[in-house]
Amino acid sequence: MKALLCTHKADFDLDFSWLEQQGEVVRARDWTSVLQFMAIEYFDVVFMDVLTVKGDYALFNQRLAKLKNLTPIIYFTPDLALDREFFPVHPNLFGFLFHPEDGEIGKDWCQRIMVYQKLIHDSSKQMRPFLNPRGLGSFIGNHPQMADLYRLLIRAIQTDYTILITGPSGTGKEVASKTIHDLSDRSKNRFVSINCAAIPDNLLESELFGYEPGAFTGAQKSKPGKFELADKGTLFLDEVGDMPLQLQSKLLRVLEEQQVERLGSSGTIQINVRVLAATNRNLAQRVENGQFRSDLYYRLNVVPILLPPLDQRRSDIQLLTLYFLDKVTQRQELNFKGVEVAALEALQDIHFPGHVRELENLITRLVFMSEGRRLSARDVSNVYKLTAMAPNAGANKTNARDEIRPLWEIEKEAIELAMSQLDGNISRAAEKLEISRNALYHKLKIYGIETTKNHA
Repeated sequence: MKALLCTHKADFDLDFSWLEQQGEVVRARDWTSVLQFMAIEYFDVVFMDVLTVKGDYALFNQRLAKLKNLTPIIYFTPDLALDREFFPVHPNLFGFLFHPEDGEIGKDWCQRIMVYQKLIHDSSKQMRPFLNPRGLGSFIGNHPQMADLYRLLIRAIQTDYTILITGPSGTGKEVASKTIHDLSDRSKNRFVSINCAAIPDNLLESELFGYEPGAFTGAQKSKPGKFELADKGTLFLDEVGDMPLQLQSKLLRVLEEQQVERLGSSGTIQINVRVLAATNRNLAQRVENGQFRSDLYYRLNVVPILLPPLDQRRSDIQLLTLYFLDKVTQRQELNFKGVEVAALEALQDIHFPGHVRELENLITRLVFMSEGRRLSARDVSNVYKLTAMAPNAGANKTNARDEIRPLWEIEKEAIELAMSQLDGNISRAAEKLEISRNALYHKLKIYGIETTKNHA
């Protein structure tokens, strides 16, 4: 691995031997020299201290965009907060390394970089411009598990097959379908979506296939259906598993013949539509139960794509949080200063049953309810209490021998005990406490527990 490293004078006590162990390291003195190096040499990754671009972050990214160089950049910071200027998730941004002094965490980031570089190497030349360090198209995330998803999406983009996208609610099924459309040959034509579960059964047929005057009470003029509107483009059928049985046979016929017949009409209309379908239900089980036609299931499930739950790609919470912070603060035109590193780490330790959609809602709530203009770990903690989303739900048990005590008190004692018994060893303490190293760092800061720099 070949890395470009740009440090600040404040980094004099940081040891980057872990990076040098990964391969060749070239050093740059400031962000302008980083651009000069990137213009003439290949690097697998760039590591930069946020202090080297503080106040110039937007300008740096503008000039970087002109280079058309998508080398992943990992910013590290000894600081305790990120200013608002760092909210935009630029294409080169791979993430923020909050503990550059911890070699194990640094090596983990290097491994993730190599997974990303392999994905780039394996992708066709045509698709490489659409892949970037932050994700693929509208998708944000570079957790190693996302590499397998992106491989599938890239194949789907290059074909015209029917796709069935599955996964828990809130994982981004519409984002996946929009990405497939936007990067495909059909992108110049319309992307039309319809939620099959949100429309009453008696209206869904007319919405899909259209109708002629007099087809039913109130039908005074002809109206094209979603299939016609999506001609030469893409139709996204969300929650297709909730479609009533009587409509499934008609949908199957349209998929096979590429023809629609409006309600109240005896004529057919030729269409050219690619169908992407999505569901959070187990369609195979619904087929077994007689709730979904087997022939339609096989027709839709030509290329199955399963989206991973957010818990399986926790490292992406950081970029997603910054993306949503930028989106919310810009939309509301809020005078918002930034976010504490401890708050970002706390969010990464939360279980989100509603996945990415729930994370976005939580970020919106946090911005609305934060007491100051910089999102803090205290804000996150306060929202935990109000939404009953404590990150360690298993700790919510009373001690039979004592009176009921606050959860934070019990947690703090457990961390102090682990750090004491294990001589401040972060890795072993995190393992014993069954939390991530980043989560332990966050809790040490929150509770003010001092420790020696034993990071092994």
